[in-house]
Amino acid sequence: MRKQTVLEKTAGQVRNGIQDEYEDLYILTVEEVFQAACAAVGKEQSEELLIKFYLELFEQKEMLPESDEDIRRYVREMVFHLAGSAPESEEEGISKGGTDWREPAAELWLQIEKRLGWSGERRGRHFRR
Repeated sequence: MRKQTVLEKTAGQVRNGIQDEYEDLYILTVEEVFQAACAAVGKEQSEELLIKFYLELFEQKEMLPESDEDIRRYVREMVFHLAGSAPESEEEGISKGGTDWREPAAELWLQIEKRLGWSGERRGRHFRR
């Protein structure tokens, strides 16, 4: 039997409503979401799309697939769906480096927490720069 990846385990815990794992899922997927958002709407609008994506994802957490590959595909497709567009190729929106997502990542997470109505007293997590 194949061992679960960290993403698969975390997504399973999010599907089960374990709120402490939401931030871990964000950390594990934010780079890919940011790259897909930039490809879908451009860098200028990518941050708002990223926030919208995570709010929607956590609202529909039961829909998260189980396998690593399916989770990554689902995330990418959902970003483009929310943007009202479709990728032109299978690779569009997949990280190839270039756009630095780390700088806004922590601030965007704080905005997501605020919009979800979470108290700010949750455990602290730092994004590496």
